[in-house]
Amino acid sequence: MEPFHSLEGEESTLPPPADDSLELGPSLEFRADTLADSVVILLGLTVLQRAIGFGRSVLFCRWLPAEELGQWDITFGFLMLAAPLAILSLPSALSRYLEYYRQRGATRALISRISLATLLMAVAAAGVLVAGREWVSYLIYGAPDQTGLVTLLAVVLVITIVTNLVVELLNALCYVRALSIVHLANSLVFAVLGAVLVLGAAKTATNVVLAYAGACVLSTIGAIWYLWPTWRAMPRSARPM
Repeated sequence: MEPFHSLEGEESTLPPPADDSLELGPSLEFRADTLADSVVILLGLTVLQRAIGFGRSVLFCRWLPAEELGQWDITFGFLMLAAPLAILSLPSALSRYLEYYRQRGATRALISRISLATLLMAVAAAGVLVAGREWVSYLIYGAPDQTGLVTLLAVVLVITIVTNLVVELLNALCYVRALSIVHLANSLVFAVLGAVLVLGAAKTATNVVLAYAGACVLSTIGAIWYLWPTWRAMPRSARPM
């Protein structure tokens, strides 16, 4: 490299040019929705989803006895609190860091590691609930005789965490249309299964929990099926993260 003289008359050396041949890894073109489509889809499907959820809540209030309705309400509140707490909200990091690792060809590795860590923490949290089910029963329901419901709650906690993981991945990939459909399907299936189990079997909080778990499982399976082509198209990282 040839030296040059600065304005002060001091000899200096230019920095080496940037290496344009640096390989950051193959890029992956995600099927992200446009902003206009996202706004319209979110507005329409969110209103419909909220309407279904409101109608479902009204029907549960009419059908369930007061004690069972209270059990379901506190069970759902516990799930919404414990699900992100048990996994330290790790899947939410996908939205922040997915693009950074995508540019380096490490998207698959990032998703795999976050998914594995999330599942391990979810199973550990479920194990803690089962091991201390009598204490948890007394803490949540005020009586130590709801151990069966606490055991079911541990299983549903894992299901809820997996559902949240898939939802966060859809959000990180900007699949707004699919994300809205997943939320809508979850609300609709929950309402239908809840009505069938409560009216056809027994008016208990356990049946409502089962309906919620079934809705999460079905909507998650649909979301994974939608994400499968994207997962297969993701390149394997050639370098350590």
